[in-house]
Amino acid sequence: MHGLELSRAGLNFATSVLQSLHNIKPQSALKVVAFALLLRTPMAFLPAGKAGELIYNTPFFPELFTRLAGMPLLNNLLATLLVSAAALLLNRICVTQDVIYTNSYLPAWFYILVSSLDPWQYSVHPVMISNILILAGFHYLFSLFLYEGPSGLIYLTGVCFGAASVFRIQLVILVVFMLGAIILMKRITLRDVLASLLGMAMPIYLLLGIRYVGQVPLRIGSDAVQTGGMQTEINLLAAIWPMLVVYLLVFFSFAKVAVNYYKNNIRTRRINQVLVFYTVYQTLVLFLLQGRTIRVDISLIFAPAAVYVAYLLIGHKYRRYKEAGNLLLMAVAIAGAYGSTISAIF
Repeated sequence: MHGLELSRAGLNFATSVLQSLHNIKPQSALKVVAFALLLRTPMAFLPAGKAGELIYNTPFFPELFTRLAGMPLLNNLLATLLVSAAALLLNRICVTQDVIYTNSYLPAWFYILVSSLDPWQYSVHPVMISNILILAGFHYLFSLFLYEGPSGLIYLTGVCFGAASVFRIQLVILVVFMLGAIILMKRITLRDVLASLLGMAMPIYLLLGIRYVGQVPLRIGSDAVQTGGMQTEINLLAAIWPMLVVYLLVFFSFAKVAVNYYKNNIRTRRINQVLVFYTVYQTLVLFLLQGRTIRVDISLIFAPAAVYVAYLLIGHKYRRYKEAGNLLLMAVAIAGAYGSTISAIF
């Protein structure tokens, strides 16, 4: 009986969440940020949150991440703010670019949930900053459909992607994705190719020049090292199950997108093509090139995953199933982050 009452209470809570976010009012944004703080901040006071920070050997700002690794609470709060900023930026893109047929804060909500599946995502790492810059690039990229001769937008897209690669040097291969995405959005020209390459190179060139003038050596070596107990506690299941959850959600969402594909306008169709291309492209890169940092680099597909989960669970048709899906994802996020602590208590 208690289990049934608990299930009903959970479904009612999931119902209230989904209904309260079916709008684009400022208070909905505050709810998303408040939920992120409530979900993620307690991790800073747990052993995993203190001993499992990642120290990245990023080529341009290694000292910053090394210092943050020794300050668990500040590290956690900054990670939460970065994730929240990415979630709100993603939501703005979905609203202004007509990515989803209904305006709401569900993309931001699901970005927070998907970003909280793995404890490794509770500490600041360079990919969090790269994600925000990639989303800014998507804003310019999705605008290509509205303008003729949009070389300026292509250049700005390249600048954003190039700035993202400053924090994660492997992201320079985004240039291949960018050229493919431009082809999906418009008829590509030589001028577009040159604008994208120049934009991509500009941030890297500027920072290389600054560090050369300041005589600061670059550190390009191993991707990352893990400190404390997390390194010894890693097992195969812990490493892959958050990714399996993300890709399972994306798989079911793709099915709904495919069914409703021709119900969308041409612009939304092309944006969906770009997002699918990005998901497939980053997946191939993750599994072929990233190696042991895959649990961090999986965050590169959180944005399209959140969009597609929102697309799957938005609306009022089959409401109970959607509420159950939201509740399940919330439970998985809590279990992924705090499961070991809860099991130790009980």
